[in-house]
Amino acid sequence: MDNGSCVIVGVQATPARLSQESVAARDMIERYRARYGYLPQTLAADTTYGNGEMLQWLDERGIAAYIRVKENPNGPTDLYTIDQFTYVPEENGYLCPEGKLLKYVGINKRNRTHVYYSTVKRCRDCSQKSRCTRGKYRTLAIHTCEPARQRAYALAQTPAFAISQRLGGKWKHSSQS
Repeated sequence: MDNGSCVIVGVQATPARLSQESVAARDMIERYRARYGYLPQTLAADTTYGNGEMLQWLDERGIAAYIRVKENPNGPTDLYTIDQFTYVPEENGYLCPEGKLLKYVGINKRNRTHVYYSTVKRCRDCSQKSRCTRGKYRTLAIHTCEPARQRAYALAQTPAFAISQRLGGKWKHSSQS
C-alpha cells in the first residue's frame, strides 16, 4: 500500500507457509518496479519478513526495512549474546569476554551461518563459563546476512521506525519522503 495515497498497489496470494511470504514480497516489489519505474524507498512489515535473507535483499536494493528482525526461534537465553564478543578481522575470529579466541571453522549451509569455535582447553577453567555456554566449549553461529540484520536492528531504534509501525502500510514510494 502506498501510505501517502492509501492505495493498494500490489496483492499476491501465497500458500500458508512462512517460506513463501518473503518470496511473494520480493515478487510484488519487483512488479512495483516494473510498473512504476522505481523501487519503494521503505518497506514496513511484520516480523515474518525479518529473516536475514529478506533484510539482505532489501538492503541490496536500498530499501529501508522497517521490520523487526526475526530472532532465535528457541527464544532468548541467559547466556552471553554476540554483543559480548569482539570481532577481530585480522584473525577472522571473535574474542570472548575473557579474551580467548573463537576461530572461524566455516559455513553451516543448513542454517546459513558462519561458525566460530573455541576449544575445551580454552573454556574448561574459564571464570565466565557458566554465563557463556552450557557445553564443553563455546560456539558462535553468525548469520551470513548479519550486517543487514544489524542495520535493521539499528533502524528499529529510530523514530521513523515507530511511525512506520503506526501507519501500518507496506509501501512508501520516494515521493512520500
